[in-house]
Amino acid sequence: MKIGTLTFHRAQNYGGVLQCYALLKFLQNQGYDVEVVDYRCPKIERAYRIIDTYSFKSILASLLYLAKRIKAKKNFASFRKKYLKISDKKFKSPGDFSGQYDICIMGSDQVWTLRLVGGFNPIFYGDFSPSIRKIGYAVSIAEINHFSVEERNVMAKHIDNFTRFSTREDSFRDEMIRLSGKKVYSVLDPSLLLSMNEYDPILELPQEENYILYYQQEYHPLTKNLIVDIAHQVGAKMVVVVTGTKEHYDIPCHYYDTDSLSVPKFLGLFKKAKVVFTSSFHGTAYSIVFRKDFYFVANYAPDRARNLLVKCGAEDRLVYSTDKVAFSKVDYSKVEPCLENHRKESMQFLISAIENK
Repeated sequence: MKIGTLTFHRAQNYGGVLQCYALLKFLQNQGYDVEVVDYRCPKIERAYRIIDTYSFKSILASLLYLAKRIKAKKNFASFRKKYLKISDKKFKSPGDFSGQYDICIMGSDQVWTLRLVGGFNPIFYGDFSPSIRKIGYAVSIAEINHFSVEERNVMAKHIDNFTRFSTREDSFRDEMIRLSGKKVYSVLDPSLLLSMNEYDPILELPQEENYILYYQQEYHPLTKNLIVDIAHQVGAKMVVVVTGTKEHYDIPCHYYDTDSLSVPKFLGLFKKAKVVFTSSFHGTAYSIVFRKDFYFVANYAPDRARNLLVKCGAEDRLVYSTDKVAFSKVDYSKVEPCLENHRKESMQFLISAIENK
């Protein structure tokens, strides 16, 4: 039995490439013959071109930051080459899949988010080779309210292409159950299927010491004040910011972007951090994986991370940039049992789906 996984493995995004690694590693650990399908989604490919030809201004901006863009591309390509087993064949259309796999697993990440994949992408929606069994694992669309009634109905109809289907968010699951009348499950993102120790072989610890990590995906100008306040409360000596807007902090600060931070070092920053602030779903996930004291900054579109926090019994870690927060440690005696229950259910769903039980 040969399995192919389909996700955003070519995105220059830490969470995207790491959840791809985690699903692959979990399935390999179970003894399955599995590889990442080297599907070249046109919309994803365009998004990460070294030269953005969308407009004259975008071309100029690309040329201005050309060296950084090339380094970033090499960073992620290096990780994929070393840690991901990727198909020799490059896939571009539904017809390329004929006779290639027994099972294709779609997910996780936002593989059903229309703006990311260019509409109802036939590959991610399972419109190919009926002889291949399709499984949806932790499929995400981010925010259900971003989609019209018509779009939701089309999504529900596509569940017919899958022998088993699961979502990452409960709200998406509930809507698909209502519209399709089929069994749809809610499972953990693949990043949470692996333990902290299983990430150790691929991470690189940073030189920085005694720092607060801020993985900044959604900018809010007041977040820096909240971070500095917590830094003083816990005695941290610096802030390490990963991606996002560069600002002045009242304590020493070091910035990393995708051109200067490898995927292994990204993980290492989480493992060594004193406290983590993040506005990212996967930033929240890796804070939990490495048992860090952390806060999710929920200024914009917080549903994905909020759903995870609720599952893990860590709703108190959700804050806003305008909040005054008295630092408290994460109660992992509460979080760990909740996480382990959901992890077992997620593993059971995936293995049962593969074995068709």
